[in-house]
Amino acid sequence: RQDYVKAEELTRKEIEIRRAVEGGDTMETASSINNLGIYLMYQGRFDEAAASIEEANAIIRRLGGDQHPELAKGLENLGNVYYRLGQTDKTLELLAEVIEMRRAVLGDDSPQVARGLTNLGAVYRITGQFERAEETLRDAVARMEQAYGPDHVDVASAHRSLGLTLWSLKKADEAEAELRTAHRIAEAAYEEGTLGLAGYQNYLGRVLGHVGKYTEAETLLLASYDAHVAAHGADSEITAGAAEGLIELYEAWGRPDEAARYRPECSAPTPPGPSIAPGTAELLLGILHRLRPSWSLAVPARHLASTPARLELGGRCPLATPRSPAPSRPPAVAAR
Repeated sequence: RQDYVKAEELTRKEIEIRRAVEGGDTMETASSINNLGIYLMYQGRFDEAAASIEEANAIIRRLGGDQHPELAKGLENLGNVYYRLGQTDKTLELLAEVIEMRRAVLGDDSPQVARGLTNLGAVYRITGQFERAEETLRDAVARMEQAYGPDHVDVASAHRSLGLTLWSLKKADEAEAELRTAHRIAEAAYEEGTLGLAGYQNYLGRVLGHVGKYTEAETLLLASYDAHVAAHGADSEITAGAAEGLIELYEAWGRPDEAARYRPECSAPTPPGPSIAPGTAELLLGILHRLRPSWSLAVPARHLASTPARLELGGRCPLATPRSPAPSRPPAVAAR
């Protein structure tokens, strides 16, 4: 959070200097104003973030027209802010607009259309529109595979969203297959112990725990938890989300003592501060890590993508003392 406060301060100075030197607004100024909105969003100042990104989009429309590619990126960012504000209808409207813009400019077979469909399907799932989500995400997976081949990390993201949707539709076998595919691709793209892989381990591990494949689920969930502890510390809310899967697994497995190591109590109130809606990180994976360098974020996409899915399960609880680290596996060879 402190980094975003500093980034906000520097970006406001940058905008002031650009306007003074350039004598008005330019596309570069719009880029800086958009980035300011992103930094505000990460501080939980969502109304200010929306106003900033809307200002940037207005400049782009005035200077570059309604089909400018930077406008599509700005609309995606604005949709994400509205999502965090709970205004999912606006999010869906903006994502659909972006898809049509990219179809018109880039063609129906563009990978960016496929990415847009992945984002749209994820929001359909998060808002409970599971049948629409399944249809949209199956289309997205097919388009992604056609554009990139079956083993690209962006294809993994689409498979993951589809798997979670199928789980919500109680299609457990199909959900497991999709999440296994996503995890297999992620294993080749990320090293063991990284947050990029940890997210996929958590999603697959929680589903496997619910279908009774406890041993395999434990391996995945412990690896995911260790990666989150290493990156965020044992007491962070994000790590607590990773611990939920282990709590549920051990309780279902009949090992309550193990569960208690990750959840000694369940009555503590949620700490104050801006909340993150379930599924936000999944949406961020699709929307925010597509930004080009001039619209970049301070946090890598793999970090944003690692927040565990809730899977419509219980609330977070404080963590017990972390366990001793499990023996690590040899790191996977990165595909890129």
